[in-house]
Amino acid sequence: MIVLTIDEIKEKVTPIAKKYGIKEVYLFGSYARGEADENSDIDLAYSSNHFIKAIALEVELENSLGIPVDLVNLEQILSADSPIGKRVKQRFEREELMIS
Repeated sequence: MIVLTIDEIKEKVTPIAKKYGIKEVYLFGSYARGEADENSDIDLAYSSNHFIKAIALEVELENSLGIPVDLVNLEQILSADSPIGKRVKQRFEREELMIS
């Protein structure tokens, strides 16, 4: 697989986010930390005021980016109370980078 720049990710994600009516998209994980390699997926969190078809969105993002995408709802991250959820929230808050 290839390693994309943050600008390349932003360029591909922004029009898809607009198509789905998503108001915010955040990059986190290895790409946001600048540690991505050819085995890295792209971790994205989104915020939307309405129901979206997350599976369709994830597939469209993966097809556009050419890299597996791990897509999560921002509200679910920020309200996570389980031990795993708290770790994901802490990681997200340290690494988040708004791209759309």
